[in-house]
Amino acid sequence: MEEPMPETAQAAQHADDNALRIGDSEYQKGELVFGLFKDSKFLEDRWYLARVLGVDADKKNFEVEWFEDKKAEILPPNYVMKQKDMIQPGLDVNILRQGKTLYDVVTVTEFREDGKHVFKNRRGTVVKNHPPIESIMVKVPDLEEFRNFKDQKRRMPVSETDQAVAGTADGNKPSAARPKKLLKAASRPESAKSVDTEKLANGSGSSTSSPRTSLHGTASEAKTGFLSGWNFIFSEGSAKDGSFSRSKLTAEIESVGGKVWSTFSELSKSAGNKMLLAPTYSRTAKYFQCLAANIPCISHRWIDELMAENKFSLFQSFRLPAGRSTSGAGAVVEWKPRSHGLLKGRRLGFFSVNSIESVWRPIVRAAGAECVVLEFHNFLSGTLLDDTGLGKLQLHVIMHEEQCPTELVDAARNCNVPLCDTEWLLETLIQGTIQPCA
Repeated sequence: MEEPMPETAQAAQHADDNALRIGDSEYQKGELVFGLFKDSKFLEDRWYLARVLGVDADKKNFEVEWFEDKKAEILPPNYVMKQKDMIQPGLDVNILRQGKTLYDVVTVTEFREDGKHVFKNRRGTVVKNHPPIESIMVKVPDLEEFRNFKDQKRRMPVSETDQAVAGTADGNKPSAARPKKLLKAASRPESAKSVDTEKLANGSGSSTSSPRTSLHGTASEAKTGFLSGWNFIFSEGSAKDGSFSRSKLTAEIESVGGKVWSTFSELSKSAGNKMLLAPTYSRTAKYFQCLAANIPCISHRWIDELMAENKFSLFQSFRLPAGRSTSGAGAVVEWKPRSHGLLKGRRLGFFSVNSIESVWRPIVRAAGAECVVLEFHNFLSGTLLDDTGLGKLQLHVIMHEEQCPTELVDAARNCNVPLCDTEWLLETLIQGTIQPCA
């Protein structure tokens, strides 16, 4: 009597019976994988979640079923990839929820063998599986960019690697924005043929079945124009936020009708709504110019939310702080409503201050005030030293960056004109009210 096979051997035999091999590629029947999908309507090729059904009659291609539309397709071995080789922490992927027709962008935080991977959204919170996630899609350029960065980081000396990931949430993304590379749109290969799942189940799958509809794209590709009439500038400052990409934000904003400008001057002259996008508050000229003009300074993650929802939503919850105070304990000051023309009607004198035209004059004008430049040669000639000379200018304050000559200090005192350094103006903009001149 033949002895029964041990349970471990039975399991091994069962797994071997379900093994599907083509060359060096091997999958289990029913295994979750990613299949490469090419469609000329997309700018790049994409990997979509699928399930292995079998191999074709010639044993040269795998038969897979797309999770999204439950249709089957015959793909060559190099068009199929294991889940564990795709789903890696730090990779940006796109998920399709039950009842939705557009994918949302999320970031992988944990791979799980059962397919119940863990993701976080653009706001850094864990994505709940409700409504259930029906499919996952990864764009080829995103995957290539992620792999290239990981490869570069592996080849860095330890000290450089630490510096590259400093300031990131998970250590998997670079501190500076990485350029996007869009692959040329390609039509579907002849080797990838559409077949009906039921015919495959009956063993009669063939290329004669009607082609299926294309798989869905992301929310950002549904160009509805909901930012038409909105104008933006960017200010990154010294922040190191891998999710802040000027090229990505520009493409997304323009795809839904918005306009991106390079300078504050261009923004201020534009017609419509105006906004500054930044990863956080900063002390850049653009940031203070927008504070002075009462133009909202908003986190760039607001754009992420708009693109994910494919519709306009209010930005108030994404408004950034006005800045960090330079007085007292240096607390971060939340933005508070302020009147248009915070310094309206005031004349501000500037003495020995750099970057008047590029920085300070636009700030002063945006705040409703007038900028008066006090030239050093006027003091040398004595023009502004007497009470009547300086008094005629009717200045409300004189700002300086370097130590003032004694003659100016005396003349300002005689005219009751306060002398302040430029931090007074910046603190006024941060606080939203005119500050005392110390």
